[in-house]
Amino acid sequence: QPDGFFPGRGSEPDEKNLRGLMERVKQENADVGIALDCDGDRCIFVDDKGGYVMGDISECIITDEVISSLPQNAPV
Repeated sequence: QPDGFFPGRGSEPDEKNLRGLMERVKQENADVGIALDCDGDRCIFVDDKGGYVMGDISECIITDEVISSLPQNAPV
């Protein structure tokens, strides 16, 4: 049930609020955990070891992957 008071965790996907997800990723031996902010316009990743990955780091990783998949002479 949607609840605007965020009973499960704080609304910001920061390291403090994602401790539960970080632990769950380790318990489940998951490859990744993904958390959204309260309105879904940001996501934060947790790595396979349960480590918090800052948004600027994940953005750089994704950007590098996208650029490397472009044809060699494609404008960037």
